[in-house]
Amino acid sequence: MRAVTIMAKDRMGLLADISYILGKSKIYIEGVNAGVVGEQAIISLEIKDNEKARKMLEKSGYDVTGEKTIVFKIGKEKNIDELKGKMQNCGARVGALKLISTDNEDSLYLAEVGNTKKAQRVLNEMNVFCYNC
Repeated sequence: MRAVTIMAKDRMGLLADISYILGKSKIYIEGVNAGVVGEQAIISLEIKDNEKARKMLEKSGYDVTGEKTIVFKIGKEKNIDELKGKMQNCGARVGALKLISTDNEDSLYLAEVGNTKKAQRVLNEMNVFCYNC
């Protein structure tokens, strides 16, 4: 089972709409992890048929992250350069790192990585919440 992660502007009924699209396509959702930072909603779904779900959501206009992309939230007290450096040092091979949204407490980042398991290990060690790890 793999995660499909959707990023969208937060609004009432967003999760219901996504669930409806997948249900209509006979795609079963095994688990959900969702959150909001600023106006950005992140919804990570555990799904058996990852590719079919990705296609249906993209066809419906949703922004779905790639397999080598992680989405994580860090508190204002954490240093993103230190986090990126630790991921590089452990062999996660961080490519693009993009700030997606911020609020008074947190920042939401998207990172392309060569090794998601190594990146996840660093995030766990630094107590950083990852939506799709």
